[in-house]
Amino acid sequence: AAFEGDKALEELTIPKSVKIIDFWAFKKCSSLTRMEIPEGITELKSDLFAGCTSLKEVVIPPSVQDTGNSVFQNCTSLPAVELPEGIPAIQHYMFKGCTALKGFRIPETVTAIKNHAFKDCASLREITIPAGVTVIMEEAFMNCASLERVVILGKDVKISAKAFENTEAEIIVDRLSLGKLPKNVRLYTLFRFAQRYLWGEDIPDGHRKQCLKYMKRMGVKLFPFACEHPVVLEVLLRERYIPVEAVPGLIEQAEEETVIAALEAYQTRN
Repeated sequence: AAFEGDKALEELTIPKSVKIIDFWAFKKCSSLTRMEIPEGITELKSDLFAGCTSLKEVVIPPSVQDTGNSVFQNCTSLPAVELPEGIPAIQHYMFKGCTALKGFRIPETVTAIKNHAFKDCASLREITIPAGVTVIMEEAFMNCASLERVVILGKDVKISAKAFENTEAEIIVDRLSLGKLPKNVRLYTLFRFAQRYLWGEDIPDGHRKQCLKYMKRMGVKLFPFACEHPVVLEVLLRERYIPVEAVPGLIEQAEEETVIAALEAYQTRN
């Protein structure tokens, strides 16, 4: 807590002789705009820059190989930050409330994105989850209102039910089964896939395979959702993922004339 709450501090040069910067060292230094961490520092301690609302640039050397919790929490002016390879996790609350953060590259060495790590990052638009990540914890991306696209490269990723709560993110999977996504983002992703599929847009091969595989497996179970989103129904029918023998029962359930007409045409063709 060496400079904690110093509202006049705008910039500080840390000598290379410094080997440890401890907890809360610059917490709530609300006028601090830039910081360069010297080579040799191995860890960014918890709450190091928390509440530094004017901070716009942080230079982090490759020697940093770990971080504590809440390092950049509520750094509301920070547009970007580059973490070095070697970091094992995006820790709890690390970027929570960083409302100016627009882009972020997760190091390939990261295996966990922990609770509330990017919560309330309202400007974050797109992020790629490296293949080594095995868990995305509770509310990790909650309230990221601008988040449009999340690319998940791993196969075995455990994702909390509320990891993407209050977002409209489209999740692009590579090897991950679509069924492992939380329900809210899974259905939105399925809707966006159906649109892209019917419009002939480029879709990554892995994502196409996983979406079609999921739709084939679910089949009739997707009918209630497909009634609300006709593009999903069109894909189900085009790919013949609904058995013909199930059509009469579905027609009885359907309320929209367009849905009934599509089912009747499908029945006639097959």
